[in-house]
Amino acid sequence: EELISRFRPNPLKADPVDFRLIAGFGFLRAGDYENAVRAFQIGLEDAKGARHRADLYQGLANAYYYGGYHPGPDGLARYDLSFVRKAAEAYEQATAADARALSIGNLGWMYFLLGEYEQAERNSQRALSLDKNLLYVRLNLGLTLLAQNRIEDAYGAYRTVIRSQPDDEVLAGGINDLREVMRDRPGRFP
Repeated sequence: EELISRFRPNPLKADPVDFRLIAGFGFLRAGDYENAVRAFQIGLEDAKGARHRADLYQGLANAYYYGGYHPGPDGLARYDLSFVRKAAEAYEQATAADARALSIGNLGWMYFLLGEYEQAERNSQRALSLDKNLLYVRLNLGLTLLAQNRIEDAYGAYRTVIRSQPDDEVLAGGINDLREVMRDRPGRFP
């Protein structure tokens, strides 16, 4: 019901409900990433308008990302980079269709995971220029700067997040990202 109300076109018009978009997000929420990808791809064949394409590509990117996201028992994730690359390509299409801060921020995260730090930084900065309150993007920017050995700049990004007094979920996500970097690159960063 929530998905139908979220993606229902204007009820005063005769526009049909986009069931491919709704099905894609439904499969995504159910953890059925293969069917989510299929639903979004079929939906793209009949996409009408930039915003509609952006919704479908954003869903497709999420399905690829979560298809390659593997959380461990310690709460830390491992990523299948072939899925991350597909997610980045879909986010590129989504942001070309409609430049949404969340999609641009997520694109920055994909580039961070792929080790393409200049692209990650550029997209994170662009997302923050559209919405400075995206704390997860600012945390990702801190990681990106850290990966580029720009330690003071990274600390500045983290200080900005801490000063905003985010909720525990935001902080836990940022801490887990740091723990993953420490696991994957031991001894490289302070």
